[in-house]
Amino acid sequence: MSRANTVVARASHASVVLDYDTGSTELRPTSDAVTAMGATVVDIPDTVLTWGTVEQAAAPPEPAPVPLRWRVVAVPVVLATATVWAAGRRRNRFSRLVRLACSGRNLPPATR
Repeated sequence: MSRANTVVARASHASVVLDYDTGSTELRPTSDAVTAMGATVVDIPDTVLTWGTVEQAAAPPEPAPVPLRWRVVAVPVVLATATVWAAGRRRNRFSRLVRLACSGRNLPPATR
């Protein structure tokens, strides 16, 4: 497990170790060993249990219509993503997809 691309989500009762190179996820008890492994640590604050007494809306809003030109542009992007997914060793598949997703980091943010 490479420590550079590993994130530990630490709560008071458990920690989740996410390896972005392999896509593996491990649930571990929270201890000093988990946080001293050299990975990026994200602390998750404790919340009050609600026992299901808070209701939330169950239906998402209607999606906005997508213009035809965006649908046409999406086809080669989906094909490129499928090519990156299929190319190379299966063991490194998740890492390749993460690098592909990070390649759009410098693009301007999407508008409404």
